[in-house]
Amino acid sequence: MNAAAIAPLLLGSVLGPALQLQQPGLWPWWTYAAMAGAGVPGLALAMWLGSPRAPRRWAVLLCAAALCFGLTGLRAIAFAADRLQPALEGRDLLVTGIVAAMPQRNEGGVRFRFRVESARDGAAGVVLPPGLLLGWYGNAEAGGQRELPAPLAPGERWQFAVRLKAPHGHVNPHGFDHELWLWEQGVQGTGYVRAGPRDPPPQRLASTGGTRWSSGATARATPSSRRWAIRVWPACWRRWSRATRARSNASTGTSSAPPVSRTS
Repeated sequence: MNAAAIAPLLLGSVLGPALQLQQPGLWPWWTYAAMAGAGVPGLALAMWLGSPRAPRRWAVLLCAAALCFGLTGLRAIAFAADRLQPALEGRDLLVTGIVAAMPQRNEGGVRFRFRVESARDGAAGVVLPPGLLLGWYGNAEAGGQRELPAPLAPGERWQFAVRLKAPHGHVNPHGFDHELWLWEQGVQGTGYVRAGPRDPPPQRLASTGGTRWSSGATARATPSSRRWAIRVWPACWRRWSRATRARSNASTGTSSAPPVSRTS
């Protein structure tokens, strides 16, 4: 590769996605595919065929920008295809999936990332975004006390009823764009777990972390060792996380978890 072509190649790789991100709306997928398809042979010809230096640099810049513009647009279309369907917003859905990150707990409940494996609306199966941000809040008891949700650990597989909505950010100019942050994290739906008297009770189905360890550590793992991994690993994780939060709170004098606000 000629060193003179590296600078326009890098500049085009940055310019293409930057221009695509300024679009107010997405074009049809075939326009992005055409741009990416035209950018590949054009870039190859501009970089490896002999030509005057100045026109060659412009050709490399434009072809790299077209290629990256098209790829960014295709990625945006693929991501938008997984968005939460408007007809499913506000409905009670039964979802099964895996806790995908460390839950954030406080006195009102817990908030956690959830990776969806399957979902049902009544007896019919539905398709949900693969990544959700859920809240699970305690139920009011007699005497004004709250019944806190069950402990959660990353890797556990759960089934519970949820009510979802599409993520939305604030409209304050130059402020934190919460919707964009969720998009960057792969989250396309927010909501909360419904655990009332009329809802299906939440069920912990398995611990994925323990199951993967037992199946991947050795092919000769015995059933007893698998049962030990499934039962002990979540308990060890919860004990370690509680000890870590306690040490952090003792050193700072504050809570390490951000406030939890109920999702309407």
